[in-house]
Amino acid sequence: ALIEREQYDGWIELAATTQFPDRNVTFRNLGWNADTPAGESRNGLSLLQAGLEPPEEGWRQLQNQLATYKPNVVILGYGMAASLAKGSSVEKFQADLVRLLDDAPKSAGGEVRFLILGTPPRFDRPGDNGEEVKAHRERLAAIDKVLQETAAKRNIPFVALSDLEKNAAYTQNDIHFTGEGYKALARHIEKGLGWKAGAWDKGD
Repeated sequence: ALIEREQYDGWIELAATTQFPDRNVTFRNLGWNADTPAGESRNGLSLLQAGLEPPEEGWRQLQNQLATYKPNVVILGYGMAASLAKGSSVEKFQADLVRLLDDAPKSAGGEVRFLILGTPPRFDRPGDNGEEVKAHRERLAAIDKVLQETAAKRNIPFVALSDLEKNAAYTQNDIHFTGEGYKALARHIEKGLGWKAGAWDKGD
C-alpha cells in the first residue's frame, strides 16, 4: 500500500525528476496493496478472486509486469503486510526478498539497479501501548533488519523509514500515509540518498 497509494500524490517522483532535470525518466507504479516480495496479496494480484488463485499466480503476475515494462531501476517497498499478525515469517520474507532480487533482472531482460526502502513506520496513536501493538512493532523491526542487512550484503542503497518523524498529519490510521505524509516521505528519501534539498514542494 505504501507504494500503490503513492501514485495519487507523486511527491517521490517529483523529488527525483527535479533532482536530475537532465534525465529522461519514466515511472511505472507496480505497487500492489497488502503484498509481499513473493507476489502474495490478501487482495490478489490477478483478475482472479483473491484467495482462489492458483499457486504462484501473484509471482507470475509480478514477473509479467517486470517483463512488460523492463525497468532498469526498481524501488522496493515491502514489510507492512508481512509484519501483520497473519503475515509471513521473517525467514520466509527474507527468502522471498532474495528470490525477487535474483529474478527481477531476468524478467526485466537486463541489468536492474535497486533501491530498498525500510518498513513503513507504525505511527503513534493514543492508547497504542497494548501487547498487540507492541508485538507488531517488534515484527516490523525484525523485517526492517532483514531489509537493511540484505541491502548491505548486496551493496544496494537503503533508506530507513523507521526514523521518519511521527507526525499525526502524516497518517490516516497510523499505518497509511496522507498526502502530507508522502511529501514528508519524499523529503526523507531525498535526504537518505544524500541528494540536495530541492524546492519541489514550493509553488503550484
